[in-house]
Amino acid sequence: PSFYSYQSLVSKIIQEEYVAPICELIETDLRFAVYSKNLDSSKRNGNNRFAAGVRKFITAPPLYVCRRKIDVKAEIESYLEKTFYDLSTVSLNDCNNYTEMRSIANE
Repeated sequence: PSFYSYQSLVSKIIQEEYVAPICELIETDLRFAVYSKNLDSSKRNGNNRFAAGVRKFITAPPLYVCRRKIDVKAEIESYLEKTFYDLSTVSLNDCNNYTEMRSIANE
């Protein structure tokens, strides 16, 4: 195996085991924030603890693995933009919810 096949393998593993789960957790957290507006503030504070725990991954500098730059923040932004766009075009009724999720994510 060449260096490039090893590089591709490592990049794929990082994407699947590190970046993708973070993206999915953030999406779930944003959904919870939008759909739980009517909950009392004590229940929403648990959500803020989760967001604070994820923030360290978002603000971390890019990873350099096998001469490849992996910018977790950019990966998350790309994932959310694609998800919001795809879901907004499928279900126009939920477009306002996705717009609000995008707004919360930008904070």
